Amino acid sequence: GLGRWRMGILLAACDMLCLFVISSVVLTAWSFFRPEMYLPIYLNLIPLVLLFLGAYLLYGLYLPAGLSPVEELRRLSSATTVTFLMLGSLSFWFRNAESYSRTSFFLIWLFSLVILPAARELLRKTLARKGLWGEAVALIGMGDQGYEVLTFLQKNPHLGFRPIVLINGFGSHHYPPIELPVYQWQNLSDDSIGLLKSIRTAVLVQGDIPESFLQSIIADYGFR
Repeated sequence: GLGRWRMGILLAACDMLCLFVISSVVLTAWSFFRPEMYLPIYLNLIPLVLLFLGAYLLYGLYLPAGLSPVEELRRLSSATTVTFLMLGSLSFWFRNAESYSRTSFFLIWLFSLVILPAARELLRKTLARKGLWGEAVALIGMGDQGYEVLTFLQKNPHLGFRPIVLINGFGSHHYPPIELPVYQWQNLSDDSIGLLKSIRTAVLVQGDIPESFLQSIIADYGFR
């Protein structure tokens, strides 16, 4: 996998590319209907893409995993809209609103609301098919619920969680063969504990973990 910060950088690059392409296409197309438009003046606005990246960062949109599609769409739409409103306010403040086409800005905003989330999803699914997308996680709790969670994550790698090791909380539970290392919590060795400490994120299936083991995980290894 790429790791958490690399996935965040790829999402930021995807956003920047989309905003640039959307703006270029809309402005060029709209200039055919408005021949008086002076396109070179819009080049001065390129650095303002940093405002969008800053807004997306503040809205938590560069967390590569753990954000539901619905919540990501809500945050992305809100951050994009707020930033465009901010740009509109700044243009009136500097008294240069007449230099730019309000219709073109409206169209850029409209297309951004649709294309940005679609591009992000395409990026994730493309890299997931190549096995490159996803943060390595430990799945702790391998009863019936744990197996369902494992199956779900493996079928949806674009969500950003890639199980690489499993901890079986109750030795009496049986499950189909799994092509991942599986440890019994009562028999954790120094090597397995070292592997767990190298993983930043764990998925705890509470119903499949003894309470004493759950508390020791949180207290000793800092999993959240």
